[in-house]
Amino acid sequence: MRASYRRGLTFLEGAAQPFLSHSGALELDGLLTRRLEVSVSLGAVLGDIGLDSTASATGYDTYSAATRMRYALNSRFALYGEYLYNRSLYSLDNGLPGIDRSGVRVGINAYLPLMSEPAPRRGR
Repeated sequence: MRASYRRGLTFLEGAAQPFLSHSGALELDGLLTRRLEVSVSLGAVLGDIGLDSTASATGYDTYSAATRMRYALNSRFALYGEYLYNRSLYSLDNGLPGIDRSGVRVGINAYLPLMSEPAPRRGR
């Protein structure tokens, strides 16, 4: 289990002023069996575009969630499936529409070491 919090000042592409935000995330992952791993994560970013906390500031909030299952085929390959969800909300005064999207990913993970351990030397 992991939890994180961040307060930050960022410059977003297309925004004339900096983005001041609070963000948090919670992640939980573990093995259900020797071969099956499950992970779940939730996150939120809450902030304003502009440093002025009055009505001229533009609200921008994003929420996200993901769940992933990975099944090990052997010590080097695993299959995985993942569901992702993201929702972005903007204040009404900037005219930007909210974004609500989700997606599914499937794939194969491969563990291919760049170097292998040297073979032990035989005594003479």
